Amino acid sequence: MTNTDYKTVSKLLFPDENESNKKASEKFSDLIREQAYALKRKHFQQPEPEESLELKNCREIADFMKKHLAAAGKKQAVQDFQTGLNLLNGYKNESPVEAKVKLEEDSEFGEKTFAALFNVLKNYPVSTVERYVRLGAINNKIWSTKNDTSIDTDSEVERLTGIMEVKDE
Repeated sequence: MTNTDYKTVSKLLFPDENESNKKASEKFSDLIREQAYALKRKHFQQPEPEESLELKNCREIADFMKKHLAAAGKKQAVQDFQTGLNLLNGYKNESPVEAKVKLEEDSEFGEKTFAALFNVLKNYPVSTVERYVRLGAINNKIWSTKNDTSIDTDSEVERLTGIMEVKDE
């Protein structure tokens, strides 16, 4: 996967439910197909395309987001992701990132979110992006539950913190 357009990255970070819920036979078919392509490339002496650093970083973030995506759903996970990017860069004057555009936190991973992610990844390590995405998720959880007495916001934040563990570099 060498294509780094926003649709490819969106599917990597936030796969559709039917992608992650494939049957074992479908996953096996995909694996066999990929191995057949690898043999074909090897037979015709075509080197395996090298994965870009940006795509490698997106894969790391996708691994980080998997549990949260499963627990919160795609819309909430994308909104938390956008909030985190806004907290990290969005509209801070001291940010080293060129494009200081505040993202609309609309739960849609579109071209602006894609551009913001890649601009941020040029200037910050993946672990920093993960920390801010985690802060965005916590921020959204607090604001969405603070006035509902039937929800224990503290325990929800603790649960979310456990799901979104950040690996130190």
